[in-house]
Amino acid sequence: MIVIVAVCFLATLALHIGGSDDSAGVFTSAPEEGPTDPYGLAVALEPTDDPTLNDPATYRRLTEVEFDKAMHPSSDLEGYPYPFIGERVILYGEVDEVGSNFAHARGGTYFEATLSYHDLGPLVSWSLNSQDVPIIGIKADIGNLVHNDEVEIFAEVRRPFLTGEEVFGTPLRKPLLIAHMVRVIR
Repeated sequence: MIVIVAVCFLATLALHIGGSDDSAGVFTSAPEEGPTDPYGLAVALEPTDDPTLNDPATYRRLTEVEFDKAMHPSSDLEGYPYPFIGERVILYGEVDEVGSNFAHARGGTYFEATLSYHDLGPLVSWSLNSQDVPIIGIKADIGNLVHNDEVEIFAEVRRPFLTGEEVFGTPLRKPLLIAHMVRVIR
């Protein structure tokens, strides 16, 4: 009996001291998410030569319900998957802030805008369905935007990014939108 208990104890001890395989993810922490701010995301953006990104016909308009889901991603993407990754969407909004522009036209930059799923003009900031979102892209694709430009944005939705902020202990995520074409409407 003592031999059986000793063998079980030694086997358990061997698993905890280095004989266990953490590759199953049981004891590992979540992978690093990368930058948590628009500037860091813009700097990390790689240019692409996909010609379909410049074709408005490859983008679709969101419904009100889809827009709400796209603009409010869960902090737990495993438990609540984000259905919009890889989608190409058309959004409308008003530019709130323009990030620093890089000297090289193929470099990444960003702007922040109050967005809606349809054109609300200057009233977008007053809409309950609007959302303030940073949008990144290659400088040549975004163009020269200024504060208060009303824009139509052709964007690709990527995996939402952690902002580095928390509310009641829950990490916050924002949608990651990569603008491939931006048209100033007004």
